[in-house]
Amino acid sequence: MIQVFHIFKKHAQILKADYTPDLRKSFFEWEDQMTSRLGTIQNNKLLLPADQKERINSNRIGTLIIQDIIGYSDKGGRPVLEREVRKLDFPDWYLENWLKQYPEFIAINKEDRIRHFEIFSLETAPSGEIELFLRYNELHIGRPWRKDFKLCSLKIGQAVEILINGKLDFTMTGRRERSYSEFDYIIHYLGDVQTIEFVAENKLEMMREIPWKTTKKIDLRKAFY
Repeated sequence: MIQVFHIFKKHAQILKADYTPDLRKSFFEWEDQMTSRLGTIQNNKLLLPADQKERINSNRIGTLIIQDIIGYSDKGGRPVLEREVRKLDFPDWYLENWLKQYPEFIAINKEDRIRHFEIFSLETAPSGEIELFLRYNELHIGRPWRKDFKLCSLKIGQAVEILINGKLDFTMTGRRERSYSEFDYIIHYLGDVQTIEFVAENKLEMMREIPWKTTKKIDLRKAFY
């Protein structure tokens, strides 16, 4: 059995001079839907793009996270980024480093009891419930420091929105202007499947509804002045 989750993700790093109330407000506004080509469940089967067949071992994974990243996935994703990097004549390692920042697929092996991804982890409670935890990372989120704690339980067909921000202060070194990170995740437990089928990407294109109006919100943001 493979547990399948879908995430809509927004992330921005904003310089102090640009960190205005209007900009912050606009960042947390969602469209009602977006074009997605990353995968879906049909007839109890998970359909994924054919180009992921070499990266995702369906016999080993127990959890798969599909992540539509606003400003990346909806702008063409990896192929577009590859073209831009090639145009600038950057080396392959530079491209791979950039791609690590935009993981559209996160495959986690069956034997991993604690399933880490992004700034979270998934754990299965003795009751069988899937629990979502915050896993604070100062380099990823910024300050102030937060404790790791359980955010909620995830149920099939229900989504939860997590909002968090942080301050990235490099002014002591003089190397970089202070900036602020903003994250907004809508995490949706799609369901459990037994099999994966890899198909042409054009067969996967769909308008995916963004359930921001009806989703429970957990707001971990801090006010910065």
